[in-house]
Amino acid sequence: MAGVNLYSKRTATKEAPCFICSKFTTTVLSNTTADWFYVCQGHIDDPSFCHIPDRTVPEAPSAVAAQPQPPTPITYELASNIFYLRENYHKQKANRQTARAIASQMPSVPRSALP
Repeated sequence: MAGVNLYSKRTATKEAPCFICSKFTTTVLSNTTADWFYVCQGHIDDPSFCHIPDRTVPEAPSAVAAQPQPPTPITYELASNIFYLRENYHKQKANRQTARAIASQMPSVPRSALP
């Protein structure tokens, strides 16, 4: 399942079709539960697709602030209808795997010719 609705923007090494419009892109949104998908930059810029969540960052002590920090990826929260699409995608994937497992246990039609 998709799990948490917080996704980090990353860049992939190869192009793949966008989850929404099927245009080829290298931009990927991924979260901590191993859910990831390719998405166009235009969709990320669209406020009805995703937005940056409002989170206040506590101030760090001055000694820690003096050290250079590595850049953190931008975190986005998907719109509820897009997040529903991701959850539905994972449910359908699990249902297909279950159906394949059950189908392999079912008896098959005889393949030899009748006398």
